[in-house]
Amino acid sequence: IIGALAILLNIPGREVVNSYLYGMGIMFLITPTGSIFPALTMVNVSYQAWMKFIVPFVIGLLVLGAVFLTIGINFK
Repeated sequence: IIGALAILLNIPGREVVNSYLYGMGIMFLITPTGSIFPALTMVNVSYQAWMKFIVPFVIGLLVLGAVFLTIGINFK
């Protein structure tokens, strides 16, 4: 589905893969998974404190990823 949409919008396949990887990597920073909770528990940091710390970085990474994807799409 995503590949067909990319072809319709004339977006290179590598940028579709990059967008997926950027999004997946960034969301793993805030998603409460089996790797985040044990790590936070080991260093005695609450999830709320982690979210207050990481949200500005996540927003910055999302903006930076959007810039890189825009550059990648415009410079085929």
